[in-house]
Amino acid sequence: MDKIIKINKKSRNYIVGRNLYSQGMNLLKINKSEIAYKKIFASCQLSYPPAIYFVADYEFFVNNNIVTAINLYETAAGFGDIQSLRALTNIYINGYNVQQNITKANEYIELRAKLGDPEGYNELGINYIDGIGKEINYRQGIKYFEKAAKKKSLTAYINLARTYFFGKGVKPDEKKTFSYYKLAAETKHPEGYFRLGCAYLWGIGVTKNIKKAITYLTKAAKDGHILSCTELGDIYHTKRYKMYNRKLSKLWYDLAKKYTEVKTSDDLGEQVIKAAKQFD
Repeated sequence: MDKIIKINKKSRNYIVGRNLYSQGMNLLKINKSEIAYKKIFASCQLSYPPAIYFVADYEFFVNNNIVTAINLYETAAGFGDIQSLRALTNIYINGYNVQQNITKANEYIELRAKLGDPEGYNELGINYIDGIGKEINYRQGIKYFEKAAKKKSLTAYINLARTYFFGKGVKPDEKKTFSYYKLAAETKHPEGYFRLGCAYLWGIGVTKNIKKAITYLTKAAKDGHILSCTELGDIYHTKRYKMYNRKLSKLWYDLAKKYTEVKTSDDLGEQVIKAAKQFD
């Protein structure tokens, strides 16, 4: 893909396509799928990129029509649709129903980075750090992580935290590791809460604080984070944290085991709240 086609967002086709797509997505929310699909497919025919991506997903996951799906993803990607570029990256990097092609996947990653996609920055950064289709260049890798971090990317915060923890191309600095895990938690994503909880638990760049560790691990567990449930089980199971509680330990381990069985994270959340009250 040599260049992105610039869309005239004031054109009649674009405006009508956008409206049809919006109407279709709203209809899907109230289970009026037959009418919704007609509107979305009509939007696709008007070359509205999000609609093209939607139809590509439909062909890929529902109809298992891989060739048609890839052609549609490439059409939307030609208009700079980030979701389609991500889809193509995943298809070629993992070899989903096509021959694996790391070179082609990396081309899509490069293009996403040029378009300012934070996950494109992250993936390009990893390529430089780990030497995937690139000469290892820690400075370049960190530069791309920092670009993604400016867009408040959870993945970037974690990548930077790990970079400073392991000292990949930089002097190891646990205080910086902790500062990035703190930023990760500020995104309110369970993985961010988990990482910060572990930092307090193990004293990474901060004084160990078991109560703060439990607070953040519980926040993550409320959102269905399986490792947080397991970590909380460990805290109450081992005596080194001076929090030994056989009942709570079993409760958290059972929640971790039950995680894959519950229908929604809300169901798990209710059980976690009960466990948290016992701690209080």
